[in-house]
Amino acid sequence: MITPVTHLLPLTHIRRDRMLPIKGRILVNIGTAVGPNDIVAEADQPGQHIVLDIRRMLNIHRIEDAHKQIRYKPGEKVEKGDILAQVGGIIPRVVRAPADGKVKGIYRGQLILETPGTKIEIFAGISGKVTEILPDRGLVIEGDGALLQGVWGNGKTSVGMLLISATPIEDELTRATLDVSLRSAVVLAGHVTQADTLAAAAELPVRGLILASMTADLIETAKKMNYPIILMEGFGRLPLNAAAYNLLTTNQKRDIVLNGMWDADRNEKPDLFIPLPAQGEPAPDFAEFTTGKIVRVTVPPFAGHAATLLNIRPGLTLFSNGLRVSAADIQLETNQIVTVPIANLNVLE
Repeated sequence: MITPVTHLLPLTHIRRDRMLPIKGRILVNIGTAVGPNDIVAEADQPGQHIVLDIRRMLNIHRIEDAHKQIRYKPGEKVEKGDILAQVGGIIPRVVRAPADGKVKGIYRGQLILETPGTKIEIFAGISGKVTEILPDRGLVIEGDGALLQGVWGNGKTSVGMLLISATPIEDELTRATLDVSLRSAVVLAGHVTQADTLAAAAELPVRGLILASMTADLIETAKKMNYPIILMEGFGRLPLNAAAYNLLTTNQKRDIVLNGMWDADRNEKPDLFIPLPAQGEPAPDFAEFTTGKIVRVTVPPFAGHAATLLNIRPGLTLFSNGLRVSAADIQLETNQIVTVPIANLNVLE
């Protein structure tokens, strides 16, 4: 049986595409060494066009009369709130600019306002070298280091020195346990249940949080934080698997890149990348359940536990909830042997 792999690799070679959503400019060359915060491509996003019907808004019958009331000519810049047109009377009526911009044109009593465009910037996201360029659209960056994939991220990215919270990894991280020694670091900790803890991390500030788990009611709060938050195990109160803990603690005080972007539909997971001065081998994104594989349990009561796959049971296995499903026997790190549905396992490698 083939299944997606969750990577927990002490050394691998990774390849990352960095693509612009529209045509733009590539700012690096093949062979250029880049860091995660380097801008490698950019594009100009056109502004919006806002059509203001001056004739209707000022209740003017003749088109030419409406044009006489417009105070700006095509090409002139305006600021939000500027009076674009006005008619007098007992109660004067005015049309104000709804945004900063430039008058693009005036036609049949309508004023077309073009708002300023925005610049799209693409960051490298990892440390490595540019190996391929797609003119006007993007590039490929390759690098070597440790790679760990999580299960949820808040969509932010950052880079900083990895430090381990003084709080035991199985305990809850709180405002009181976020001390000043963690300032400007990427912090590995256990579990968070309070929004105040996330706010305290922002105030410190930290460069990012790597958590074993978090309560689901904090999702929206976590998304609002200006630093990345990555969950290695999921929502609820789940322990950090030993393989991830050992790999992270052995790399304490190294720079680590947090990528909180993810897309479940494309099997893209949030990840942690630790650049290393060594050459690794590319790792497959899919693997087969075979005897001896290291797997992780994804649902209670053993959620977050790493285990060794002993064998896949033939046929279907009946569980206490009445379901008959494909199952496997696994040996937990405590040496306990349990039977779990294969659907509740993923491969760690």
